[in-house]
Amino acid sequence: AQITGLSMKARSAVLSVGRHADAALFFDPNAAGFTTSTYYAPEGALPDWLVDFNARASIEKNLSVWEPGNPGWLREHFGPDEAPGEAEVFGWGTSFPYDPRDTLTPLSAFPFTAQSTELFFEAGLAAVEAQNRGREEVPDFLVLSVSGTDLVGHVWGPWSWEYADNLLRTDRALQSFLERLERRGPIAVVLTADHGIAPLPETLRRSGKSAGRLKKTELLERAEHIADQTLGAGHWIAAYVPPLLSYTDAGKAKRAVLTAALIARLPEMEAIHGAYDACAGEALRHSDDEISRLVGASLPPQPQGDLYITTGPHWFDELGETKGRGSNHGTPWKSARA
Repeated sequence: AQITGLSMKARSAVLSVGRHADAALFFDPNAAGFTTSTYYAPEGALPDWLVDFNARASIEKNLSVWEPGNPGWLREHFGPDEAPGEAEVFGWGTSFPYDPRDTLTPLSAFPFTAQSTELFFEAGLAAVEAQNRGREEVPDFLVLSVSGTDLVGHVWGPWSWEYADNLLRTDRALQSFLERLERRGPIAVVLTADHGIAPLPETLRRSGKSAGRLKKTELLERAEHIADQTLGAGHWIAAYVPPLLSYTDAGKAKRAVLTAALIARLPEMEAIHGAYDACAGEALRHSDDEISRLVGASLPPQPQGDLYITTGPHWFDELGETKGRGSNHGTPWKSARA
């Protein structure tokens, strides 16, 4: 079997097919096209078909204005184009149109447009045709990790014109891709997803819900304050890399007492649902509480932090890239539209 992973993101291409794949291909603005790593191409040379595709489907030629396909339909179902909480990236505003060529880094902005997903599926088809995939008795395995929904969701949120228009165009691109594959021979398709995207807090607060973004600085200040009150003045908290809070060496020396205090008092913050001992994954997996079981299932035997933080419904960790706006994932909560 020939095994290929393809994504706009390097990590998505690699993790979907692992160490022994024939190829893991991803978009790189610095390469102005799709490329791979020297792990998969030790000599540093791209496959001939990929060199040809990058030349034929030049990214520069695909840089164009992203306009909504059906503004009337989008307005009817999602309200105005601009919504409170949408982020600004690459110097763009928060409403259509979006043109990568108007930015300082057009190739970095390109993956945030619907056109990038359409080009991505073209690259997937080129991989199939160039390597004559699916023609032999042994099935070949192609993993396409669609990155656009994640990128667009982070910036504009899941109820935005941008997200809806991108999703519709992704759906059409996927349909076209599968129809062209079926013309070559039999295929089997598995469609899955790793996460959703949370609604913008500004929208939910208008309907009276508690919602917002957990600021790292506020969490660290609160955790240090609790630690000082529990253990005396000192430096107890080292860092917060969501969802894990880490202690300093001094904090680790008082780990049991510190952990108990933080578990008891951090949920006093409106943003936080619970704090969990990151070393108690096995016990959490057998808890009667559903959220505790989900946290336990997320913890490896040797976690890279000391305390697992879970935000409350409609809260999520703030993204530094979107400067206090936009959306995120990483919570255990299901969400319904306000």
